[in-house]
Amino acid sequence: MLTNWSHIPHRGEKSQASTLGDRSGAAALRRAVYAMAATGALGLAACDGPARVTRPDAPPRGDKPEFTLASGVTTTQLGSANAGVIRVQSLFNHYEVDLRARENTDVRMSTSVIAPGGNTGWHGHPGLVIVLIKSGALTFYEANDPHCQPTVHPAGTVVFETSGDVHIARNEGTVNAEFTAMQLLAAGATPRIDVPAPGNCPF
Repeated sequence: MLTNWSHIPHRGEKSQASTLGDRSGAAALRRAVYAMAATGALGLAACDGPARVTRPDAPPRGDKPEFTLASGVTTTQLGSANAGVIRVQSLFNHYEVDLRARENTDVRMSTSVIAPGGNTGWHGHPGLVIVLIKSGALTFYEANDPHCQPTVHPAGTVVFETSGDVHIARNEGTVNAEFTAMQLLAAGATPRIDVPAPGNCPF
């Protein structure tokens, strides 16, 4: 399923969204980081233990929830390990892969199932995430898209999510959507940053 990488959508690429949309997505991520740092929610986990994201138990009184939480999602952690600084080159005939991470890096693997009608909540990641859609389909929406245009990724496709990319993935189909994710993160970093809804979509 991964033989033709030229047709795989790159999540880090800029869409045709306006500059105002770009700023709103980045601003939402910055607000989330500042909020979690202030409350201690953006904690650093030890390298020999899983990183955890602390979420508020209840929204502030008289206000909307601070973060948009996932719904209908079941995630199983497959494992995590510290890879240190990564400098790997692989060449087979004319096929070349060059993978580099200049800082101390954790690698995490997980698999998730999203029930019909479920979603990941608006969020971002402090690193690179490679998502392989195994079954069903996921519909992605970007915070920097003022028109809230959906992008559907069916089974057999790969999605790249880069740092600063604020998005939500929804299962708008009638069957479970299953995917596997590999994350490359700064050592000890939380794997996910929950953010408030950016306001460009009705959800």
